[in-house]
Amino acid sequence: MFAPPLSGASMPTGLFEALASLVEHIVEEKLTARLAAISLQATADQPSHEWLSVKEAAVLFGVCRQTIHRWAKKGLISRFKLDERGITFFDRNELNQALQKQTRSDGTRKHARRQFQPQQVAVSI
Repeated sequence: MFAPPLSGASMPTGLFEALASLVEHIVEEKLTARLAAISLQATADQPSHEWLSVKEAAVLFGVCRQTIHRWAKKGLISRFKLDERGITFFDRNELNQALQKQTRSDGTRKHARRQFQPQQVAVSI
C-alpha cells in the first residue's frame, strides 16, 4: 500500500507522514462528495425567485405603490431590503398569492376604495 522512505528518516516518522497524507486524501474525498451532495440538494429544494421593485410590482398587478407597501406592513407579503435606505424588493410568487387572496371571483378586488388606473411604465424583468 505504501512504502516508508529509505532515507535517513526513522521508520515511525515515515509511517506517520504516510498515514497523515492518506488520511488527508480520504477526508478531502469525503468532503468533496458531501459538498456536492449538499449543493445538489440546495439547488433542488429552493424555488426560483423573481424579485420585483415596488414600482414594478404595482404596475404589474394594477395596484398603487401604497397598496404594495400596505401589504408588506400588514405581513401579507415579505419584503427584502438591500440596506436601511435601500430599494425594497418583493417575491413575485408571494405577490401572486396575496393578489389572489385580495381578489373576488368576479375579478374585482376586495376593499378597493377606487379604481386604479395604471400608468404606462416600462417594466424590465
